Amino acid sequence: MVLLDSVVMNPVQTAVIVIDVQNDFCLDEPGNSYFDRQVREVRDDLAPMQAMVVHHLIPFIERVRTAGGPIVYIQSCYHEGQYADMPHLCLEGTQGWELYLHPQTGNERVVRKHVYNTFEDTELENHLIDRQINSLLIGGFTTDRCIRETAYASLRKGFTSVVMRDCVSTAGYKLATAHPQALQEFAAHESIRLIDSINIEFRR
Repeated sequence: MVLLDSVVMNPVQTAVIVIDVQNDFCLDEPGNSYFDRQVREVRDDLAPMQAMVVHHLIPFIERVRTAGGPIVYIQSCYHEGQYADMPHLCLEGTQGWELYLHPQTGNERVVRKHVYNTFEDTELENHLIDRQINSLLIGGFTTDRCIRETAYASLRKGFTSVVMRDCVSTAGYKLATAHPQALQEFAAHESIRLIDSINIEFRR
């Protein structure tokens, strides 16, 4: 089990990967996929995702900026009907597809993906290699899908993979099932590190 109380990361060699923090996953407005689905299913899917972003991810991103570390925002670009329960999820050019959090410094960039695995048919690996990055801090959505797929893919690519427990989330109806199950899976994995973002220290 790799369940850490604290960890020191070199910001020059570490990149933060912010996955799918887009309007479709965050906004309480008609026309955004998670909002439309929660209305249709009569449940609150968005609240835990919004709370994670506001209370944990945004403050952590500010710490990373202060440390001068690179941030990569992963933006899903899906095709219509790719997911039956949300047929318009992250369709390029729509409001839902747009990033909820935006790059603000020269150390931040956007990489687009088309499937759960952030490394599949994207420029992410080459970007990280070009920057001489060897460690990843992974946050965003959703714990049991894109976070899981990206964490395992990063290991196969030879990166040190750290999942930030307080900076990942999923839809409310899975908060007591798939979300903790994925976290337990990460904690039990011999190579994935699992830690709360507040316990990450940056030191060159």
